Amino acid sequence: MDEARDVKAFFIETRGLTIAKAEGSHPGIVKVLPTGNICVVRCDSATYNYLEGQELTLKGVVPSKLDHFAGFSGGTGDAEACNGQTECTITIGAGDSSIEALFEGNEEVALSLQKQGGGQATITANGNYPGLRCLNTCSSASGTFYSEPSAEVATVSWTLNAGTSSIEWTTAAGTCTGSSEEVEGSCEVTMDEAHELVAKLE
Repeated sequence: MDEARDVKAFFIETRGLTIAKAEGSHPGIVKVLPTGNICVVRCDSATYNYLEGQELTLKGVVPSKLDHFAGFSGGTGDAEACNGQTECTITIGAGDSSIEALFEGNEEVALSLQKQGGGQATITANGNYPGLRCLNTCSSASGTFYSEPSAEVATVSWTLNAGTSSIEWTTAAGTCTGSSEEVEGSCEVTMDEAHELVAKLE
């Protein structure tokens, strides 16, 4: 300070964006891109400040395959454009905004299997925790699969034991139909609802 000096300060006003988990929401993560701000799994509500005119993309991410992101709702201000969406892009305007995110559990339905006849076979179906598995001497089994938000496709696989010549689906769904003399094979069932399979082994 060897002489008098002038200093100018410029202040830029920011706008708040509040992200909250909707009542009854399952765990989930809301990301704000490209800033990297995150309302993490245990976050119930968070407010971030952004510059007017800044473009942001909001999206929900589930930490577990047991859940899905149902979408945004209750949006106010610029975030109102996100209502009913699972991913949206907004431009920060002249006021504050808020939005709620809802994460829901996936709906499950059962796939059941019964064996008939005198033969033996191993029959399995991929699925969630732990799917369906019916080994040689097993007479019946069941497993759970997701029906919502999108129907899971269960791949049913079989291996005939020695001395068993054929498998016939007497109660079936999807492509699990008819009979086969192949030792190994597979078919598919779309799990949009509960299904029952009956395999006759001869």
